[in-house]
This record gives sequence, C-alpha cells and structure tokens, in this order.
Amino acid sequence: MVRRSECVGPKGAFARAPASCLLLAGFLWLIGEPSGLAESLNVAAGETKTLTADVVLGPGESISAIGTAASRCTIEGQGFQIKAESFEGSIAISHCTLHGLGTVTKPGFDLSLSGNAAVQITDSTFTESGQTTLTVTGTATVDILRNDFAADLLVDPMLANFEKSVPAVLLSGQGSGLKRFQGNRVLVSFVKLDHASAWRIGGLTESEGNILYGPRAGIYVQASQGVAIQGNYLRATAPWNGSNRLMALGFEAENTDILVEHNLLRGGNRIVEGGFDGELRYNLIADPHGEYGVGGMSWTAKMRVHHNVITRSEAPEAAAPASSTYALYVGDLPNLPDPSPAATMEIFNNTVDWGDCYGQAGGAIGVGRHARIKSLRNNLFMRFSYPSAAIALVDAFPLPAAAEDPGPAVFDDADYNAFANDMAARADNYSASVAGKAERIDPGFAAHDLAIAGAKDQQVDPQLRGKLPVQFPFTDEALAGRTVTVCQVLKFYRAAYSPLVTSPLLGHGAPGDGSGVAIGAVGDGTGGDAQDQFGAVCPADVTSLSAVTDRQESCPILGEGGRGPGGAGGSAAGGGAAGGAAAGGAGGGAAGTLGGEGGAGGVAGAAAGAAGGEANAGGMAGLGATGGAAGSGGNGGKASTPSGIICVCAVADGPSWQMAFGSGGLFVALLRLRKRGSRRVTKSPASRRVA
Repeated sequence: MVRRSECVGPKGAFARAPASCLLLAGFLWLIGEPSGLAESLNVAAGETKTLTADVVLGPGESISAIGTAASRCTIEGQGFQIKAESFEGSIAISHCTLHGLGTVTKPGFDLSLSGNAAVQITDSTFTESGQTTLTVTGTATVDILRNDFAADLLVDPMLANFEKSVPAVLLSGQGSGLKRFQGNRVLVSFVKLDHASAWRIGGLTESEGNILYGPRAGIYVQASQGVAIQGNYLRATAPWNGSNRLMALGFEAENTDILVEHNLLRGGNRIVEGGFDGELRYNLIADPHGEYGVGGMSWTAKMRVHHNVITRSEAPEAAAPASSTYALYVGDLPNLPDPSPAATMEIFNNTVDWGDCYGQAGGAIGVGRHARIKSLRNNLFMRFSYPSAAIALVDAFPLPAAAEDPGPAVFDDADYNAFANDMAARADNYSASVAGKAERIDPGFAAHDLAIAGAKDQQVDPQLRGKLPVQFPFTDEALAGRTVTVCQVLKFYRAAYSPLVTSPLLGHGAPGDGSGVAIGAVGDGTGGDAQDQFGAVCPADVTSLSAVTDRQESCPILGEGGRGPGGAGGSAAGGGAAGGAAAGGAGGGAAGTLGGEGGAGGVAGAAAGAAGGEANAGGMAGLGATGGAAGSGGNGGKASTPSGIICVCAVADGPSWQMAFGSGGLFVALLRLRKRGSRRVTKSPASRRVA
C-alpha cells in the first residue's frame, strides 16, 4: 500500500510527485485528512516517540517499543490514541513510559484483536492516559504483565455513581486464546471484564498477583466465562456511600466457570458482591465498610464458597447502617416459578470471625426468607455480637426478621458447624431451619454441631493456635509497595487460625467431605483434607512479619485518649465524657439518661457501671452523632463519630439492646457484660477461651 509518510515532507507538504502520490493527494483532497496514520510504530531503548495523530494499525503493521530497565523508551501521546480494528498483527511494548495517550473520553489504547494477534505489554508505566480497552476474539493472545497504571490516569471512578464510573482497564471478547493480566499495579478505578472469556487475572506466585488499590479499586465481572482471579490484593478505600456500590470484587449477570482463590480482598460497602457459577475459595475477605463481606449472591448460582477466612479487623464506617452488616448475605428471589429450582449453593469450611471489638449488629449469615441453600457445613462462626441469631433470617434487607425458632426452612442441610460467640447479645445459632428436621436432634440440622450431643445454641472454645487479629496488622502502603505480599499475609493468617492439637475442630467435619476434615477454613496441615489450602500455596517467608503482632489482639480505641484499666460507668446524660482510670472498675457510676444529648444531634446511650475489672468491662457511654464526647469504662478518654452509630449500650448482667435515633445514625450496637465471678471471655497466648 502507499503510505502517507512516503509522499510527505517534514512539514506535511507533498515532497515528491510520482503518479501514486498524486493519486493519493487527490484522494485526500476529496475525502479530507484521515483521522490516523496507518503505519507501524517503532521505538528503541532510550528513544522518545511523540505522536502527532492517532496511530491506526492496519494489516501487516505492528508496534515494537522495546526499552530496558536501564534505558526506557517513551511514547508521548499528546492526547492521540493507538487503535486497531480486527487486528491480527503483533504489539510488543516493554520497559516503556506511555504518557498522554488518549483523553478522558477517548481510550489511550483501543484494540480489537482477532485471528492470531499477539499483544505483549510488560514492565511499563501508563501515566496521564485514557482507558486501556481490549476486545479479543479468535485465538489472539494477550500478556499484560508487571505494569503500573498510575493514579493520574484520565479515568473517572465516579465515586458517587458506579454506573457512570470508568474502569482503568476494560477487557472483553469471547476469544479462546490465553490472556493474562498479571503482576500489575492499578492505582485508580477498577478493571472490568465484560462478556470476556479465558482471562487469568493474577496467579499463584508472589510476582503474578495484581495490586488494585485506590478509591474504587477492584475487579468487576459481567457476563463472562472461564475467568480465574488469583493471588491479588484488591483494596477499595473510598468511604461508605449506600448508593455508590463500592466493592473490591463484583459480579453481574450470568458468569460461568469462575475461579476466585488465594486473594486478599478488603474494603468497599460490600467486599464481594454478586454470585457466579464457580468457586470462591482460600481467600482472606476482610473489613467491609458496611453491609456485608460476601453478599448479593443469588441462591440459584452453582457457587461453592469454602475455605475462606472472613473477618472484621477495622471499625465499620460511621455512616454505614449498623443493623445491616452480615459476613455473608444470600438474597431473595421471590418470583421464581413453582416448583422453584433446586438449591445449588454450598457454604462450607469457612472461618467467619467478627472480632467482638466493634459492637456492630448483624449475624454471620443473613438469609432471605425465600432463599434456598443446598448445604451449610463445617463452618466456624466466632466473636459475633448479633442481636437475633448467628444464622439470621432477613425479611427485607438490611433489617433482620423478628426472631423465629426454628424459622422458615431455607437449608437443605445445615450441620457440622461450630459457634464461638460468647459475647453475643442472645445465644441463638439458627433462626432459619431445615425442612422437616428438629434442630440439634435430627442429622442434617445441627445434630453434629460442636459440642457433639451438646445443648441447643451451644458455644464452644475453638482452641486456635495464634493470636487472633482484631486490627489488620499490615499497612496498605506495605502491600501496595510489595514489601509485604499477599502470600505472606495469607500464610500469617493461616498460622493464627490453625487449631491446636486439642481443638474440637479437628476431625469433626462432615464425613462426606473425607476423613480427617476439620471444621473451619484451616486444618492441621497433615494432608487429611485435600482442600485444606488456605495460606498453603505460596512458599512465603513470614518470619519478617513477627514485629507486627504486638497490636493485633487488642481492640482499638475508637477516638481520642488512652485505654484505662476498668473504670466507672458512663456519667449521667450527656454521653459520658468521663471514663477510665478507676483501677479494677469499682462499679457504680450514675446511669446515663437514655436520649440525653451526646453531641450535635447525637443520642447518647444509657450506660450502667459494671463490676468487671478488665478493659472494656466498664459501662460504655454513648457516641454522639457529630462529635459528642463518649467515655467508656474500658477505653477512657473521648470518642466521636461523624454520624451513624448512636450508642454502645451496656447492661451489667445479661443481654440487652436499645433503639436510638439521631441526626445521622440508626441502630444501637450491643455489648454483653457479666458480673465478676460469672462466665466471661479471657485471652491466653494460644487462643481466646471461655473460662
């Protein structure tokens, strides 16, 4: 073909006039200048190539921009893009800075690949550029490896409205060729797979996992198939907003053959949203801002949720509704045909630990009244302060239904589980049931829950090996900078949640899962359970992480001031600014007036002094909605929240909860205290035990 560059001079004027060029000139005069230049792009190490028009790749053309670690290449986009339609050639970019490609409304790379096309973009930096878009069909292959997508990309994460947000990377197309997105760091917005297939997002080595960290960081999958999401750090940092659908990992429409494993997922209103046909396994899922850890799951999905550690290790957002948080939530589909389809979702061998620190209402699992779950087995539910039940029936999200016992039949099977919720406001393990079976009597409905042959709603000591984190022991900066890896974190949590040799969890899983299967996400590692893989894949060295363990087992102070050793209860009306230093918690303390102002618009909780001696055993005063001073017997000093949680109410001798309403809050958190000499929770180096 005749190239424009063969006919033009340095300033764009036609420099020679063979017949072919005259014909080209006449053609351009008739149709106008093309929108892009159709020719190959070559950039050598140390060289900078500045675009003066869009680069539109045609048949037989290619891109080769190859630098080195010591001598990088640069492509200066000046707002122009690199574009290809039905491209079957090759693109190779390595150790290159890609600056200024595209705009806010025009992708920097807009590539449609087909046939045997091959794209490799490695060890490069995308900066001040538009979205990267790839549509891949045929047997085309893609490797996007070890790149940085900088925080200054020209994409709008639109924190207030997910539907209008723009992903940093958009991947689509039903091609069968291998496509890898591995070892990258994305510091603005999210990665979206839309009607995509055969993508490997991350991998099982420390270098293959991606880091997606920022205000709307995460991965969103829509109507895709054959996708593996492995070994990634997904951390959404923007604050809670009930309408913004902030999530670390989301699924929409029908997604099949999906594998999500060995990831560290943190933050978002919901950490994992939506269901899929496939497996969610071996992940650490931590710290939803509000709502739930894993939820919005359709119970008709062929989904297996297993061997995950799901935990809370930071306080929920103050603006989040305290009544709505469940570690897992399985929603209703009330308009199904009659008879409805068989249940296909299985939830098994998870450790779900809510930490007992943050006073947030909500159970381990919220189940819609019309939902159906095939199996709930071999799970450990621990350190919840739920108001209704650990496995809670939910009539209308987010509020739990009135307590029912045994409640509607939503399970085909619920057995071989363990509950360790000694601080729960009311001991009730299930408010949903198995059809035709009696709880703790019939096999298939809690008959084999721990302790074997024990009482209904029994709580047990799981006897775990390590100190259990109630504050996340690693910084975002360390993880985003790869000085701490996902493999190290998972291995660290495996050590913490491993059962002692005396633990009742060992060997008491459902026999149908194999002999020697433990209850919970982590077994004894002896090989009796082939699926005991949480934190066991990477040969990560965790010896360097021991210095972070000092603070992991102590509840944080939610506000100013230091921790006291006990203390008098909350003061009278006003939110109780006085907390803390009365050694041993001498008890007493005037009861606060329920409804007394604790701040600008907040409602303070009434708190009675408690006779308990250790930290957090004193009477907890209310938290004002917009800065009211709040003291606590255990935590001393002042605390405030912008809005949301109105009070933390404590009663000295038994379960109690109150409702309070204020300018920004809705629900009252719960705390259960006991008199000196009665059954209480203590801590030992080995585990948190019931004494």
